[in-house]
Amino acid sequence: MTKSSTTPIVAEFGPSVQEYIELELEQHCPRPEVCAICQAEGQITGHGYYLRKPKEWGRGYLIRVKRWRGKACGKTFGCLPSFVLRFRHYLVEVIQVVLVGRLEVGYSWSESEELYSEEGVPARRSFQRW
Repeated sequence: MTKSSTTPIVAEFGPSVQEYIELELEQHCPRPEVCAICQAEGQITGHGYYLRKPKEWGRGYLIRVKRWRGKACGKTFGCLPSFVLRFRHYLVEVIQVVLVGRLEVGYSWSESEELYSEEGVPARRSFQRW
């Protein structure tokens, strides 16, 4: 399976990763009505979970993300919580703070690195990829 064969949907699960973890057993991503891949209606089955390890300011988490499988196309997709981004290791909150500092406040890459390095955020190269 290639990365392009899995397309996540984004679901709002509350304001924080801590809430998501605390209520994990009660958090169920509602069954989508259509497949995120082929758009077939009513042909979605649960396909377990996968683990994500999003990072925050010097802290990491382990969360389970619900997976679904389209019966028509046979492809899987995840129900990604809104506080994480696809293919990113850091929480949306962390990425947002760094980008606001850089793009709105006007911090240089060096200033950003110096300011946020104490908080446990990644190196300048990660900032630049964001």
